[in-house]
Amino acid sequence: MTYEITQDNQTELAQGLSAAKKSRNFPTPKYANQITCATLFYSPSEWIGVDIDTGSFVRNSRYLQLSKLPVSQVATKEKNDDRESKSHSTFNIKKFTLLELNNPAKPNPVDPSRPEAIETLESISLLGQLPYRKVKKLLKMTATKKSTSGKILGNFGPSIAFMDLEAVEPSVALIDITKSQMEIILSETNDMTCVFEWGGTIQKLPLADGKYRQFLPESGEYVLSKKELTKLLGGKVTHLLIGLYRVQNGHVPKVVMSVIAPKRRRG
Repeated sequence: MTYEITQDNQTELAQGLSAAKKSRNFPTPKYANQITCATLFYSPSEWIGVDIDTGSFVRNSRYLQLSKLPVSQVATKEKNDDRESKSHSTFNIKKFTLLELNNPAKPNPVDPSRPEAIETLESISLLGQLPYRKVKKLLKMTATKKSTSGKILGNFGPSIAFMDLEAVEPSVALIDITKSQMEIILSETNDMTCVFEWGGTIQKLPLADGKYRQFLPESGEYVLSKKELTKLLGGKVTHLLIGLYRVQNGHVPKVVMSVIAPKRRRG
């Protein structure tokens, strides 16, 4: 099943993004009976998507309660790991899966490091995959405007002091690196770092998505180029999803949540 972005909600998306740029604020999810999101990142502890009606990022740290199956077309069951409760089943949701959120609510109190967060007290339904053409359009409309300063999420540094956050600036940014170089570096300590060019500067941020570890050797330093990654992922690397991570020693680090490489579906 695929979801069609109609002319009406495409216009609403464009208007929401335009208003956000003028007001310095950023689009926020509609706290309506239902919203539909396209996923950009999923892990056992959190998922991030885009509300296709408003262009706002949506973050949710609760476990998915999936109500409409079959799941097999868009997700695969995974084993529990020590980061999650043994009482929950988890699903590896593919990028650009469409989720219908029933009665989403704004958290109270709001986490200033995640102002886009929502609570889903009811089930989440899988609607299928967003078509390739619509994926490209959605990425273009939600990507951060090109920077000449090199700032990401409001500053130059690798983190932001938690006390400086006021929940009025976004905690997620979608960076277009179609024409920029990037690579993933594995250190001797097995840490993954994403190195990329943005705003005329070289940026180095930790890579949070552990699935890319499968493309790297078990130990020792290694550099995985953008060209190699494109071949491994089966689609051209075009964007990086960057977000604020967990608070550490009073600061919220920036990390690359996901590498975006849209690919055409065969058949």
